[in-house]
Amino acid sequence: MPGAAHHSDHYSLAVAAVTTAGLAAVSYYVYCKLRRDNKSPGDSKKASVAALEIPDDEDHKIYIYFASQTGTAEGFASEIADEAQELGLHTEVVDLEEFDPDTFMEHKNVIIVAATYGEGDPPDNATEFANWLSKEATPDFLENMK
Repeated sequence: MPGAAHHSDHYSLAVAAVTTAGLAAVSYYVYCKLRRDNKSPGDSKKASVAALEIPDDEDHKIYIYFASQTGTAEGFASEIADEAQELGLHTEVVDLEEFDPDTFMEHKNVIIVAATYGEGDPPDNATEFANWLSKEATPDFLENMK
């Protein structure tokens, strides 16, 4: 099936792009926050991550979606959430089996941790997400997301 391979490549590329963008956004946000906090007169240049006070609201929450066949990606998603929480970030881990397009598009900060199996096929819990992504993927459809 030549079309299936192309579909799988398109899905894998989109998931990789979204995941990379999410990790970059979180890193940049923490970097900017630490840098801004360190510019106060009399403060040492060494940042205290524990001193971060990030609002607990939807604009600052990081949603970590996972797609996993065996549980490995779920474990990675939980580890990311734990480490982000240690930095003072607010997170929510979401199984892609619970995927709702309207809710997903409302999120500002998203990380997707996805496994594949076979020849790059999405795990069972990500089938609906993969179908939605392949139908909706345009160059700017996730432009409001980090």
